[in-house]
Amino acid sequence: MKLLERTTLISGPCHRVTQFVAIHLTSLGGDVALLNEDPLSERFTLQLMDQREVNEKFGRAITVPTQLDSKTSLTDGVARVAESFGGIDAYIDANMFHHVGLVSEELKIDEIDRLIQTNLRSPLCLTQSILKYMEGRKRGSIIYLVHDLLRWGHPGLSLEASTRLGLIGLTRGLARELGYGNITVNCVGIGLTEEYLLKIYPEMTLREAEKRFQQEIPGIRLTSLDKIAELVAFLIGSGGTGVTGQYVSAGSLTL
Repeated sequence: MKLLERTTLISGPCHRVTQFVAIHLTSLGGDVALLNEDPLSERFTLQLMDQREVNEKFGRAITVPTQLDSKTSLTDGVARVAESFGGIDAYIDANMFHHVGLVSEELKIDEIDRLIQTNLRSPLCLTQSILKYMEGRKRGSIIYLVHDLLRWGHPGLSLEASTRLGLIGLTRGLARELGYGNITVNCVGIGLTEEYLLKIYPEMTLREAEKRFQQEIPGIRLTSLDKIAELVAFLIGSGGTGVTGQYVSAGSLTL
């Protein structure tokens, strides 16, 4: 599978999932633009460009500093990506705000607003901005990343789930709206990763956290980040043109 002359915009912090997806896409010849305020992002995309110097078949990579909570900044960021690469073929939303806390606990209104802003409002604003470029070319792919654990439910993750899972409904409705324009819309469910596990149990080592989780959910195991990257690449490539409006899991969370 090749992604030559395809540009993918990825929104969200430069975490491990984002990095593995970007590395895989550029290794297939696709161009990648990271949209965020993460100071690590610029260094990471420079490393991807160093790989391109070694292998000219690799795609290009840039970071576009953008305030993801500002609609004006989002619109400007999307325009800069389209100008840099001549268009936008795929959009991956990885801007997930993690929150651990019981609903019964007192929660500051600012925390609730941030959950809504990051997990739902920002993806909506970005989608509107990017569709202008996809509809003009009559092709494109939109993917929202969602932690699979949120769909199944887990103590302390109810508030995060209540905002991020709204993208599943958006996926199904938007897929029908855009079916005429050869634009696919899907959700990719991310299985349990090391990074996410340590956020749920920050006071534990990885081994302790994994053991604790296996006691709660027998048979569960960590997900390879390569699997997530490969599924994303399939969905935005030519093989995924017939898949839309779906929630597809990349991992091993089976309950």
